[in-house]
Amino acid sequence: MGLGTLDVVMLVLSLLASAAVGVYFSVLGRNSTSVEYLLGGRTMKPLPLALSLMVGTVSAITIMGSAGEMYAYGTQLWLMDLGILLALFIIAKYFIPIMYPLELISLYQYIEKRFKSKWLRQATAVLQLVGGYLFIGFLLFPPSLALQSMMGLSFFVNIIIIGVSCTLYSTFGGVKAVVYADTLQAVVMIVGVLAIVIQGAVNMGGIENVLDIAYHGDRLEFFNMSLNPYQRHSFWLCVIYGFFFTLSNNAVNQSQVQRYFSTGSVRNAQWVLYYSAIALVSLRFLINLAGLVMYAYFRDCDPMGKADPSIVLIFYVMRELTKIPGLTGLFVAAVYAAVLRIVVLNKQNLTVFANSEYTHLK
Repeated sequence: MGLGTLDVVMLVLSLLASAAVGVYFSVLGRNSTSVEYLLGGRTMKPLPLALSLMVGTVSAITIMGSAGEMYAYGTQLWLMDLGILLALFIIAKYFIPIMYPLELISLYQYIEKRFKSKWLRQATAVLQLVGGYLFIGFLLFPPSLALQSMMGLSFFVNIIIIGVSCTLYSTFGGVKAVVYADTLQAVVMIVGVLAIVIQGAVNMGGIENVLDIAYHGDRLEFFNMSLNPYQRHSFWLCVIYGFFFTLSNNAVNQSQVQRYFSTGSVRNAQWVLYYSAIALVSLRFLINLAGLVMYAYFRDCDPMGKADPSIVLIFYVMRELTKIPGLTGLFVAAVYAAVLRIVVLNKQNLTVFANSEYTHLK
């Protein structure tokens, strides 16, 4: 299936806008020092940093995978949000007041200060760098295949588009370009997922009808308190997973922690977390609701069979959103935005490595 003219326009405008942000900050910005380039001079406002933090947590796999989990297995996974909120609160309350006053550029500097070991600092930096780039391949592969089926572009062309776009705005503009491009991408992601929810709810006669169908299909389940660690979802598994995933992603991930360090005070850094929590839970709410919409729509004719349920969102977009010009392009732009952000996160790790860690390896 190819995209219509308006769909292509929506997608191209989204990609060009992200690249334009990088060019803008390259021309008008002053990134003469590492602190300016990597931390925005520690003068950035909490709200755009919070949206950047949120986008860094939601990948294209999150959009497709979480909706697919809701479709196939119900709402138990939704309880991840409890663990996410608890972890973000702990980071804001206990992590930031310790780390921010140290005025670090990278977390690896803290490792050397804390353990008095330059070797441990170097090893940690290299391991996270290698792991991050392997993770990029994992995150790029599924959405690129999905976009290939929707757009008619080859797998490698999709990879090139993603690579060129994120390189332009992350290389030239520094962290300011990345943060404001993330803010734009956050809006694109929210609007793209919201379009699916609204269109699906209209097709099914309203959200109430969607929830009623999900209830009678045994998809509304929140308090499975089983302690069996081998089942797919339970209250405990979802909350614990959400908690530790968020700790690893937001407390010890260089690119995410860079957002807190880019503000002007401990209080502002904490507000980055609080705003991010609201934005993240809201976006995850829409993604999960989209999964229930998919279930209501396909309840009498499962298009997946034994296939991966994460593809169900693509099936719905191809069947329904193409009826309204521009909506398919909006969804594709949302997927691209999610992919771009994860690639940029790991490119920033390389930048930090080059600026503050490489000299220690010499």
